Amino acid sequence: MHAQHHGIPVRKTLIAVLLLSAFSFLAGCIAFPYKYTVQQEAFGHVYDAQTNQPIADALITVTKIDDGTGKPKITSQTRSDSEGYFTLPRVKKWGVFTIPNENQWIRLQWKITITANSYQDYTREIDTRYIVSPIDLNTINLKKNEP
Repeated sequence: MHAQHHGIPVRKTLIAVLLLSAFSFLAGCIAFPYKYTVQQEAFGHVYDAQTNQPIADALITVTKIDDGTGKPKITSQTRSDSEGYFTLPRVKKWGVFTIPNENQWIRLQWKITITANSYQDYTREIDTRYIVSPIDLNTINLKKNEP
């Protein structure tokens, strides 16, 4: 019986990594698997712009602007709590790091959209290529929809 991790035989994974490393070495570079961040942790508060009261149950959506396919992709969603607070978790993904590679930094550009009933939508784009710590989005004030 083979040792397994999450249903994938460890032996097959090891063979795949070794083959990838060998081919990369022959191509003049070094490759190894690593887990990289595709969405940094972010947090903030949502308030009514006029009353300065927290907005509960606002929907916060993170959309990766370009994941290499040219199509936007929703990476996570959450809702604000009764105090208007929200947090979006860090999202990581496995990939292959190669040396040398002139374009190794993956563009982590994403869009945050906040929607709440009877309020105007809020949108903000963030380029997190070099950000390694959680992003404090501070206070986001939503304006009421015009009647």
